[in-house]
Amino acid sequence: MNKQEIENLIAKLRKENEEYSDKEAYQDDFRRNLILIDALEKQLTNGWIPVSERLPENDNPVEATARRKEGARGYFIYKACYVAPHTQTTEDYGWDIGNVDGEYDEENDCFWVPECWYEDNAIADNGNYILDDEFDILAWRELPEPWKGDTK
Repeated sequence: MNKQEIENLIAKLRKENEEYSDKEAYQDDFRRNLILIDALEKQLTNGWIPVSERLPENDNPVEATARRKEGARGYFIYKACYVAPHTQTTEDYGWDIGNVDGEYDEENDCFWVPECWYEDNAIADNGNYILDDEFDILAWRELPEPWKGDTK
């Protein structure tokens, strides 16, 4: 299917769902259409979800498309995590408060990691880089499953 055919099918399924939404007899069709719409939209966008539409689960590694705020305006893909406000402390991550603009919480005696995106770095001696300082995060998608082929 080409892009136009996919967009037309999505529109048709949405129109059907408008008719199905308040009719109990069609609830299975309504749910099926939602699943189909989601799959077709992923095909159109290659699985990318704009951050303006939805954010990933807190602290869950994803692929993120980023664009530099200043200087060379290239696009980059990072393995990254999103941190929602007041969900992680600097102690949770072992982050040095001198390097993070954390908010002190007197009641809990902790520093909250500010809402941010950080590079999920797998190398233990290389700290997680906060991407928001230099980049705008535009979209994200789930990480692909790793290859599990023959390891001989």
